[in-house]
Parts: sequence; structure tokens; C-alpha cells
Amino acid sequence: MKNPFFKTVLILLFTFISQNITAEEYLVVFAANLESTGSVCREDPSGADLYSVHFDLLTKSVSDLKRLTNYNDASEWFPSLSPDTKWVAYNYQKIIYNEVRLINRETGFETVIFNGGRFPEWIGDSELLISNKRIKDEKDVYKVELDLTGDEPIVKSSQRITNRNNCPGTSLASDAYPFPDGQQFAFHILRENGQSGAAMATINLDGTNFQRITDWDGSGHGIVNSNGKEIICSTSAAPIPKLLRWKH
Repeated sequence: MKNPFFKTVLILLFTFISQNITAEEYLVVFAANLESTGSVCREDPSGADLYSVHFDLLTKSVSDLKRLTNYNDASEWFPSLSPDTKWVAYNYQKIIYNEVRLINRETGFETVIFNGGRFPEWIGDSELLISNKRIKDEKDVYKVELDLTGDEPIVKSSQRITNRNNCPGTSLASDAYPFPDGQQFAFHILRENGQSGAAMATINLDGTNFQRITDWDGSGHGIVNSNGKEIICSTSAAPIPKLLRWKH
């Protein structure tokens, strides 16, 4: 719904992604409430719709704004743009139900690829990291391999990476974000046995070398710099991003 009095655009941290088109231009895909009276936040994501725009790095100008989704009864957010810019993976949310969908940018065709999944992130031309809640209060990170040779994506395999054996002392793993080498990812964890506290951690794609890299201080929902040397994340204690210097 359009609202002429609602001019503020609310874009969440970690709800946009970009890829280089040329050395000076980026294609940016993001979630925002440009044409909605709803918000784009954890408490109220009802206004979240997906858009794409071209950003000129030299002039700092944008052009070719396009709306990619238009669901009045659902939220579309946490998009991830494939390396070839052909596909947009995103989190479709309707109340508490979630699924990961893929949009073909050339045709506009949309496909559900993972029921119950959230927070998709590309780790190559045809693989995604997806958070999935298998049972109540138990969520893990999965690697999903896709066949993208046709107009409609096909899921070839799904592999669970995190579990309580691989990640001791945790009860939940989600919000994965890969390092540039594609061999490791950072992710959000919760403490086991109902103990309070959230933290950031890293692990290899084969499920080895788990490391908690922050205190149990409410850190989470991180993204990795393209140089692989910094991680920026949120904290529940303060509404500001936290920067982590990282050597791995």
C-alpha cells in the first residue's frame, strides 16, 4: 500500500547485497518499505519488499530502481545475489512460516527451493548456505547444491553442516556468511541448555574447526568483509554494529 505521508525508507542492516557489474558500477538488491506502511524490522517485517538498483561508485548516484517482489500478506527480505547476478535468493516469511525462494532476474520466475529455511547466502555459482529449524528450538546451517542450467532451479542435494557434536556448547546455529575463499563461514550461535547469551563463531564447510570468536555478549547476525579480514555484526546489548578484526 502506498502512503504519501510515509517518506522514510527503512532498510535493515544485513538485508542488502551487491555485486560488481563494472569497475565503477554495482547492482544492489535490498529489502525496504518504499511502497508500504509496514516496517522492516524483527518486530514488524510486514513492509519488507525486495528491490534492485544500480549504484555508480564514481558519482554516488543510483538508477534503474526495480521492484522484485509484491506480496501483500508476506515479508520478503534477507536477499542474496548470485555471483553471475542472474539469481536472487531470499527469505520469504509469512507470520512464523519461512521458506527460501529464488528469483530469476531475467524472467522474473520465482521458485521455492527450501521449506522452513532462512537467511540464504551464496558460496559459489550454484551453492547456498541456508539456516533451517528442524525441530523446536533447534536450528542448523545447511549447504544446498543447485542445478541452475535451466530456467527453473533444481535442488540437487542438501547437507547439514552444524550440529551439537561439531559445535559443542551451542543450541542453535544460523545466519551463515561465507569467507571469500568459500571454505569457511561465520555464523550466529546460542548457548546450550537454555543459558542466556549469543555469540559469533566460524566453522569450515566440512563441519570441522569450530571456533567461537566473541564472548557470549549477544553478538550475532554477522557479515564478512570481501577481504576476509573483518566481520561486522550486531549486538543485543547496544543498537550499533560491532567490528571484529579477524585472522584465520
